[in-house]
Amino acid sequence: MVNITKKAIKVTFARMLREKPLSEITVKSLSERCGINRNTFYYHYEDIPSLLNELVTDIFNSIIRKYPSIDSLEDGLIAIMKFSDKNRKAIGHVFDSAGRNIFEFQMWRMADSLSELYCTNFLEGYSISEDDFRLSVKLVRSLIAGLVFDWLNTGMKGDSEEEIHRICQICRGSIEEVIRRMENG
Repeated sequence: MVNITKKAIKVTFARMLREKPLSEITVKSLSERCGINRNTFYYHYEDIPSLLNELVTDIFNSIIRKYPSIDSLEDGLIAIMKFSDKNRKAIGHVFDSAGRNIFEFQMWRMADSLSELYCTNFLEGYSISEDDFRLSVKLVRSLIAGLVFDWLNTGMKGDSEEEIHRICQICRGSIEEVIRRMENG
């Protein structure tokens, strides 16, 4: 069962992140906007960073649940970029703040999960060791996270979806070649 007050706090916090930098959001301003007192906030959350961590975790978990299997790396990357593009202001406010480490940690976790799903699906039928499977996941995770962080570090400029299509077109067959090399030892 979802706690209504906790949900209201998260929704209000997400709205505020779209409007202003994280450093300008206080427990007092959030509580007032949400129509609760500060003690109610502290009943649910230790502080703003713990709220941010839960919000980012919830969002990334929902993206992961939305894609129980990933047939192509391109699909996974586009899913992340579409979400990021849709929430550009809020992500920018978090990414350019002290909360960046929370965002980065959760982004790596999501990239790891999506990479494992992709590699599990993609490598089915190949005969590679567990160590090579882990290396494959690491390679794909680095590609996903690297592209996302590069886009975020450049201020989310440009058409990320078009760029992803082009990168995937250029790299098509590369992962398959890496797998063949793993199989052959």
